[in-house]
Amino acid sequence: MKKHFLDIIVGARPNFIKLASIINASRKMNLHFDLRIIHTGQHYDEKMNKVFFKQLRLPNPDINLNVGSGTSGFQVANIIIKYESVVLENKPFMILVIGDVNSTVAASIVAKQNNILLGHIEAGIRSFDREMPEEINRIITDSISDYFYVTTNYAINNLKKYGICDESIIHVGNTMIDTLINSLDQIASTKQLFPIKTYIILTLHRVSNTKDSKKLKKLFEELEIIAKEYTILFPAHPGTYQKILNENIKLNHIKILEPLPYFEFLSLLKGSICVISDSGGITEEASFLDIPCLTLRNNTERPETIDFGTNILIGDSMEDISKELDSIKSGVWKKYRGIDKWDQYVGERILNHIKKIQVE
Repeated sequence: MKKHFLDIIVGARPNFIKLASIINASRKMNLHFDLRIIHTGQHYDEKMNKVFFKQLRLPNPDINLNVGSGTSGFQVANIIIKYESVVLENKPFMILVIGDVNSTVAASIVAKQNNILLGHIEAGIRSFDREMPEEINRIITDSISDYFYVTTNYAINNLKKYGICDESIIHVGNTMIDTLINSLDQIASTKQLFPIKTYIILTLHRVSNTKDSKKLKKLFEELEIIAKEYTILFPAHPGTYQKILNENIKLNHIKILEPLPYFEFLSLLKGSICVISDSGGITEEASFLDIPCLTLRNNTERPETIDFGTNILIGDSMEDISKELDSIKSGVWKKYRGIDKWDQYVGERILNHIKKIQVE
């Protein structure tokens, strides 16, 4: 009897965290298909890859395409070539892609070129900034998906503006928060690396902040001034760290850390004064944990973290950070107000819908 596969595509650190939501749910459910994890190899560094599989108790990938680093064009093209050969040999009944990384859009193209159902987790989110590579990946993936697994009503409204029918949109919630909730005990038992409420966390990786060397230098000059008053811990993304070295940017007060495993980072986040970041996922985690979040961007694809969470947009106005830090110190900061379906049942909702598709 021929096996029925659901292929789940992962390639980058955020994907691994969101995959855990699906895997945890599958362990509690009776599925009539096999999950096949396809790792594209987009992130392959030990600290950005294997440690997440180990901590989150994820099974080893069934297939690793080992694409490695390179330009977006290089990664997308090579994933298409390598993954299509996998599909032609053993065709899944459905392909599930996550988020907005290069692996997402590449696998989506393979799915539709081979007449395979395509489901998109985190469909419909939009920054409306087409200079962001991730925004292009979102638009392309949503334009060819069959099923749209959305996090919020904002995403639903975005998809409806594109003419997507109600039956194809499934409001499941946030897989990132599902994994976080299921990890709270491990996070609580993780040893704190620094005394709580004595430091600020900084993360930085977006092209909009790192591509222009003058902007990057200016950004760190301003952050260095703040770091004279506040301890700033900077778990540096490998790509950002390399640019700091290449541009000979001197960090005298900001404390650089290696990329942290999942539990260690969330433990650090939970104990922080606030987080300064250009990440989308961290705005979600910080909001749920009720940690103030200052986002170094002019836009966000996650407006719910502003309206219902703890996030604000700083953009390029670095002088505003000191003012916002004063508000945080005085205890005047908005609280997380809860978002519908941001709970520990997101993976189950997704798999239950896929079970229904298979029966139909």
